[in-house]
Amino acid sequence: IAASTEVYDVNASPQTVGFDVLTYSIEERQGADAHKFQIDNATGAITLSSTLESDEPVELTIQAMDEQTVCTFVLLGRIVTTNTGCFVRETVTIDIVKFVNTPININRYLDPDEDSILVSWNQPRLPARFNELAVTNNLNVVNSSFDFPAGVQVVRYQTTPLDVGGALLWEFQVNVEYGFLLNVKSIGSIFSATTSMSYILDGDRISGGGLPVPRFEGIVVGRRFALGVTSP
Repeated sequence: IAASTEVYDVNASPQTVGFDVLTYSIEERQGADAHKFQIDNATGAITLSSTLESDEPVELTIQAMDEQTVCTFVLLGRIVTTNTGCFVRETVTIDIVKFVNTPININRYLDPDEDSILVSWNQPRLPARFNELAVTNNLNVVNSSFDFPAGVQVVRYQTTPLDVGGALLWEFQVNVEYGFLLNVKSIGSIFSATTSMSYILDGDRISGGGLPVPRFEGIVVGRRFALGVTSP
C-alpha cells in the first residue's frame, strides 16, 4: 500500500455539552510496520507515512479526548479526577493484504513455424485469512497457463474491492519473440589433423538486444565446418 493511503477512519462523538472538539491520537502500536501509521488529530483519519513492507497485522490503540481541562470519571469502581480532557481508548486491528507466490516477467521463444506458444506461471494467491476476496485475471483463465502469440502481453490479477477502496493488483509481462533455426550444411570433405571439433553458442557473447539465448554445444566429427545464422 502506498504512502498517504487512508486505511482507517475513527468516528467519535463528544459526550459533554459545550465541549464539541475532539483530539485524536495513537497511544500504543503493535506490528512490524505499526510505526508507519499516522492519525489526523482533528479528523481521526489514519493514513500511511510510508509504503508498507510487511503483511503482518497491525494493532493500534486510538484515543479520542475532548477539550475539558478537568475530567471526572469512574474507574474500577472508584471516582477519578484528572487534569486533562475526558477520553476514550479503543484498540483496532488492521489486516494487511498482499499477493504471495507472485510471478515475474517471462520471456519465451516461438518456433518460426508456430503461431503461439503455451506459457505457464505461478498463480498469485492471497493468504488464507482473506478468503472473502475473489481474484480474477484479464485472460479469463482458471489455470495459470495460456497460448501467447508473438509480442508483449500484460497479465493482470486483481481482487474484488478492499475495505479501504480500490483493489489489489499484480501485473507481469509475457514477451514472446520468434526464434531462429540453425542449418548445418556440408561443404565437402576437408580433412585435417584434428579428428573432431567442438562448437559452442554462448549467450554471454551475443550482442544486439533481444531475449537471452540459451547456451548449447555439440561435436562435429571428422571435418571442418561453416555455421551461418539467418533470421526467419
